[in-house]
Amino acid sequence: MLNSKHAYLIMASGNIPQLKILLSVLDDPRNDLYLHLDLKATGFVEKELAACCSFATLYFQPREKITWGASSQAMMEMKLLKAATPRQYSYYHLLSGLDLPLKDQDYLHAFFAKNAGQEFVECSDYQRDHDKTRYYLRFQQYHLLQQFIGKKKNLLKYLDFGSCFLQKTLGINRTKKSKMTFKSGANWFSISNDFAQYLMTQFEPIMHFLKFTYCADEVFLATWLYNSKFSKNIYPAQGIYQANLRIYRWENHNPSYVTLKEAQDYVASPFLFARKFDLSKNEDAITYLRTHLSTRNKL
Repeated sequence: MLNSKHAYLIMASGNIPQLKILLSVLDDPRNDLYLHLDLKATGFVEKELAACCSFATLYFQPREKITWGASSQAMMEMKLLKAATPRQYSYYHLLSGLDLPLKDQDYLHAFFAKNAGQEFVECSDYQRDHDKTRYYLRFQQYHLLQQFIGKKKNLLKYLDFGSCFLQKTLGINRTKKSKMTFKSGANWFSISNDFAQYLMTQFEPIMHFLKFTYCADEVFLATWLYNSKFSKNIYPAQGIYQANLRIYRWENHNPSYVTLKEAQDYVASPFLFARKFDLSKNEDAITYLRTHLSTRNKL
């Protein structure tokens, strides 16, 4: 039987004070929270995190070391879904520990009830069209070293991509026999129970696809959605950065910290979540949002 509650799947790499704020604003009897804390994270006690939730149930995912851009990141998204899907939630939302909602829980639950069955996932050709070679290099060849590299630009990174170009020259193409049309989009999503359950039927093929890839968290979900019967349910949006109803501003190839002025603008927008936040960098924006979320918004 479909559960009317929502599941929030949270991936955090540290910044415990900020994570506690996220847990507290999601604390609602209509939510369950599934948290993965990177094995590298320190300075926390699980009981203190659980104490942030008086109404929502907080589930801790077994901790693993997550490396930016490596298969471990995308695989953890699937593991969080696998942990949550047996309870048949009406919606599953993937957030980072640096995200915050822009609307209160009454608004969010009313919105998703009104749009039940729609999939809030970026699904586009933007990344492919922007740099076709680099896009396909993410998953058609084997990135054997990315788990040791992360965001670093060091010798290993050049060796890893050099190896991929050599593989390409030798004709190695992991998806050569695939009949899928590959799409891309940000990895953050809000998806229905039906699509989440479908993804679980594809768990092993997806995990196999993700192994030894580079930033494929921005490929697999959009691709499996586009190639399924659920593609007709993709939420219509006026641009590639709107379908998942997350808003963020890019600065030097990374999401910038939300300013107070942006937070004020964002709450009046159609977007539901924003990133990114850090008490040490944009406390005024966080204070404004927490005050805003303590009031009731009508859909």
